[in-house]
Amino acid sequence: MPSWIGLRLRKGVGRGTLLGFSVLSLACCLSILPLPLCGHPPVARATSIEAESLPPSLLERLAPYQHIREAELVGWLPGEDGLLIITHLGVFRQLYQVEIPGGMRHQLTFLEDSVGEASVASSAGRATAAFTKTRHEDELMLFDLRTGGTSVLARGQGKVGDPLFSRSGRLLAFVSTDTEGSEVQLRVLDPFTGKGPFAQLPGNGAWQPLDWSPGDAKLLLRHELSPVESELWLVEVPSLHRHLLQDSTGPVAYGPACFDASGDGVFFTSDQWRGVRELAYLRLDGGELRRLGDRFDWDIQELALSPKGEVLAFSVNENGASRLYLLRLGKKIRPHAVDLPSGVLSKLRFDPRRRKDPRLAFELTTAVMPRDVYVLEGILQRPRLVRWTSSETGGLAPERFIRPGLIRYRTFDQGLSGGTRVIPALYYLPPGPGPHPVVIVLHGGQGIQSRPDFDPRLQFWVKELGLAVLVPNFRGSTGYGRQYALLGGNAHLEEVTRDIDALLDWIEEKRELDSSRIGVFGEGGGGRIALATLAALGERLRAGAIVLRSWEDLGYLDQAEGISSALLAVEGLDDSAASEEKAKPVIKAFRRKDLDLSWAAHETGEAKSIRGWRWWEGQVAKFWLTRLFQRDTP
Repeated sequence: MPSWIGLRLRKGVGRGTLLGFSVLSLACCLSILPLPLCGHPPVARATSIEAESLPPSLLERLAPYQHIREAELVGWLPGEDGLLIITHLGVFRQLYQVEIPGGMRHQLTFLEDSVGEASVASSAGRATAAFTKTRHEDELMLFDLRTGGTSVLARGQGKVGDPLFSRSGRLLAFVSTDTEGSEVQLRVLDPFTGKGPFAQLPGNGAWQPLDWSPGDAKLLLRHELSPVESELWLVEVPSLHRHLLQDSTGPVAYGPACFDASGDGVFFTSDQWRGVRELAYLRLDGGELRRLGDRFDWDIQELALSPKGEVLAFSVNENGASRLYLLRLGKKIRPHAVDLPSGVLSKLRFDPRRRKDPRLAFELTTAVMPRDVYVLEGILQRPRLVRWTSSETGGLAPERFIRPGLIRYRTFDQGLSGGTRVIPALYYLPPGPGPHPVVIVLHGGQGIQSRPDFDPRLQFWVKELGLAVLVPNFRGSTGYGRQYALLGGNAHLEEVTRDIDALLDWIEEKRELDSSRIGVFGEGGGGRIALATLAALGERLRAGAIVLRSWEDLGYLDQAEGISSALLAVEGLDDSAASEEKAKPVIKAFRRKDLDLSWAAHETGEAKSIRGWRWWEGQVAKFWLTRLFQRDTP
């Protein structure tokens, strides 16, 4: 049953009796309590998640951002059939075909669920795609591109993921986990019979197939143990015997990897030498390991080899933005940088049919442009960029989106160079005179980096609400070297909050910003960091909003001792009935202090839907308006 609780819990009021009630009962009983806090108006209570519970003017401004589309690359289709992409029209993400640059998107799947991860067999005669679903995570689906038929290829006990077709399209590798995540299997199937070997894998960490060798005899498999430690395994097929590609004396983090054109060697990235992920090559017959190309000061994050093996394409994460390079193998020339819009690249995919004149497909997004699919033509002569998809922006003018700046501010301790450590942050400033209220957006912590990609939420906050937004890559973020990433994690939560404290000092120095009206926002793991920040720096923060994405996130609220700022908790789980039961100890934790808490729960099944997205984005926006602007509408 949906519930929305706007309440101020007081010490000693009905302590023993209240804990026996459900969250909905608490809403009824506590709705009579006075709600003002420090003169700020409360979030209006509602009894439904329907859109009508939000101001119409707010919904009108939010609606176009809900309908912004993007295109996600799956791969090249067999023959001359173009590209397979994922996009959404309405509620669910589906598979689409794009035959030519700028051509019509032909919808292929029509599911009552969203397509998750997908892979396509690009070889002639194997016109198939495999994909997972976002709600029914235990099913791996097979789509026949010739007939349009969809069938269940495999079911797991918990979740299936990371499907990857072999070069010939005759085999499909994927990973299956049980409901607890403790038992993991690598499975290799013939997609047409559904039969094939499997191997048990250790349950700690995450496993991902990376690449197949020519001839389908070997498979590269990455095992991520933590954000700063991973392993690279070579798997023999069909026996599925595996061994480490390298023996290391200490923790190492590997990035992307691929086989060479013969299958006798592997190109890979690793931080084992200088603390950033460098490019290297290793022959599998015991040959010498070679480090390749320029030794960049930033991580290499994407990697792809042309069909004949003469060009290696890779992207470098330069302070958050991607830079694409082409390396001509066998020639003593430096990697060539390709001139592209500044943004974030992903999913480099060479066309396997184009051996003489290779072309490269990839995704590209910028801070002012949704993710779309592009192809780099003429790689061996004069590279030129061709845009294949142009995603709609909900009727909004792209030229009016806000491009963030990159700022750096000093924090409390010393960096590796001996001077004061500097923290990078993206800075979105709204048009018009200030001083503007500020929201600090905190990502999920160690192993994550906020990058200049397109974010409809932030654009809405800045353009429509008039909020300034700062997105810091505090200590523990990836993209700045191994030593910086090691500074994060739960053991360093206090230091992370001190990084945010230093950002508050920076805000105080800016005349265009209002340091008396600052909020913090976190989703998932970022919610925990937001709560810790509110507890440590509450006297400098007016409000905080968090979105809970898992039962583990729900437990973070137990650590909210000492919070005095207004807090909105949006429960983004799919099982609202179970969340009511889970919420009882959360309510108990908040009863220990006179606290302004607003709790919002989704209706069962709505958390991952477009409707659910609109609802909780509206609740967060309304919370900022009432707490930072003291009004109900934009």
